[in-house]
Amino acid sequence: MCGEISLDLTRLENVKHLDGGGIRAACPVCRAAGSDKSANHLLIQPDGKFGCATHPNDVEHRKEIFRLAGTRLAPNGRAKRNDGGKHFVCAYDYLDASRNLIHQVCRYVPKDFKQRRPDGRGGWIWNTEGINKVLFRLPETLAAIKAGLPIYLTAGEKDTLAMVSHGFASTTHPGGEDKSASKWLDSYTETLRGANVVIVADKDPTGRAHAAAVAQKLSGVAATLRVIECPDTNGKPVKDAADFFAAGGEAADLDAIAEAAPEFVPAPITDAAPDAKTEDAPPVARPLSALVRPAQDDARELLRHRYLCRGAWLLLCGPTGIGKSALAMQAAILWALARACFGIEPTRPLKSLFVQAEDDDGDLWEMKDGVFKGLELTETEAKTACENVFICREDESCGFEFWGRVRLLLAEHKPDILWINPALSYIGGESGSQKDVGTFLRNGLNPLLRKYDCGAVVIHHTNKPATGHEKPNWQAGDFAYLGAGSAEWANTARATLALRSIGSHEVFQLHAGKRGARLFWQDDQGQRSFVKHLAHATEPGVICWHEAGPDEIPSKGGAPKKYDPEEIFELLPPEGLARKDWVILAKDECGVSEATVDRARKELKKAGRIAKSPVSGKWQPLTKREKP
Repeated sequence: MCGEISLDLTRLENVKHLDGGGIRAACPVCRAAGSDKSANHLLIQPDGKFGCATHPNDVEHRKEIFRLAGTRLAPNGRAKRNDGGKHFVCAYDYLDASRNLIHQVCRYVPKDFKQRRPDGRGGWIWNTEGINKVLFRLPETLAAIKAGLPIYLTAGEKDTLAMVSHGFASTTHPGGEDKSASKWLDSYTETLRGANVVIVADKDPTGRAHAAAVAQKLSGVAATLRVIECPDTNGKPVKDAADFFAAGGEAADLDAIAEAAPEFVPAPITDAAPDAKTEDAPPVARPLSALVRPAQDDARELLRHRYLCRGAWLLLCGPTGIGKSALAMQAAILWALARACFGIEPTRPLKSLFVQAEDDDGDLWEMKDGVFKGLELTETEAKTACENVFICREDESCGFEFWGRVRLLLAEHKPDILWINPALSYIGGESGSQKDVGTFLRNGLNPLLRKYDCGAVVIHHTNKPATGHEKPNWQAGDFAYLGAGSAEWANTARATLALRSIGSHEVFQLHAGKRGARLFWQDDQGQRSFVKHLAHATEPGVICWHEAGPDEIPSKGGAPKKYDPEEIFELLPPEGLARKDWVILAKDECGVSEATVDRARKELKKAGRIAKSPVSGKWQPLTKREKP
């Protein structure tokens, strides 16, 4: 192969960008001759050389390629260079709706761009002054909009052509990216009015900021608007659409990502002057017939029975020092493993991000280690939990400044559930003020959850304990309002859980207030219940909650019923029992709960009295203590 590159990629078919910067495309000469059925004979190397794979040494063949798809050469027959000694790669034509050439964007290697416009005499003027700039591939874009096809808006011409070569309707704008999208014109917005737009963001800070800024401009103008990123593929890092396809990405995968992406939610305006006038897009009203039943495997459902979905949040409140943080950590770990936490079931393994202001690294390690021990996680389970639970200590901001910092974390980690602990550290106002609480939650938290398509758990302190005769008569709905301060804490939440003291240092009540019926909790008689009794682990080094049995719950006199672990041990036959069968037998024979059997099992295992058979999986007695 020979010769510096001087081809116009827009005049080639099946353009594909390869690893290392090369380009493969259909050879226009072979295609004209009826060969190159695979449309991949032409190879353009990163150093600027090109040629046909089936005619590697045929100079006349190369000249014909240039005649059909080349750009103007310098008099010496070599490609023109820019002032910095860079090689001209190609020119991207920007055409108006009638297919008249308005201007070109010229690409060079090493990477650089210049713009030029026709001078009317067969030459070029190297600026774009006095012209009406348009979107790249405008005629094709207008046709795609008319046909109702989604328009994939990329960060550059190379990415757009990669999208087009894989069957997508795609466009971009000239001038490149910047964080404020300053080169995006109002005319581009008007071109896309009523279109179904998918913005494909470059995976770097500038690319993401640019995509967000363009999305803000298109919000309320486009019929639908989504922002996506191309995932790393086949073990290769991917920044943009061209990288994605070069790494072997499939069009169907990118299409699925766009289908699953949430509708873009514009960021709230928080820094405008009180008298500043802003034009908001009109709200959109839909008829009842537009509503559809959620699918069985609805991707927006986080906790089963739609107890918590993406875009909504749960209030978890309780007295200080009771163990709310440990309960939250335990729930996040179990949900990361797709396991239920006290009957609250995740729909799939969930990724959690904690933003907290109270616990230092030592406290957090003890909490994590204590939960791992209490749940008896395997090494694989512990590794999975660690990979899906992230923690950030934040104690330097509050109010909308806080939400701005959280926004960065959500963009980076993309969690399923955001945990805020405690809310009082971040409100930046009065917890009893409806205005302060409502602004913090409704205008700060809610838009972020919709934009980043996640749910949240907000951890909050309770009011002073109730006194007098009212407290025993509280109903489930009353516990929804246990959070200290304004009723807005519960009003804004989609669901509420309240952890409440019952006078014991070990056993507490968990009340499912708002939306609690969706948990389908039942009491010992099989009746619907909104209450569970939870107990702290008593083993040293174990920081973990378990569901308390009747024998652990204090009676009206305050003392829990005693149980004898020896009685539970004596139930084991020499060949052993599976845990489930042992629990059933102990419930029948000793009248104890499942939690009590588990506690006895742990004590007996620690004492060396029992072991789990690696063959049968049954718990077997090792020694029988003689009775006096």
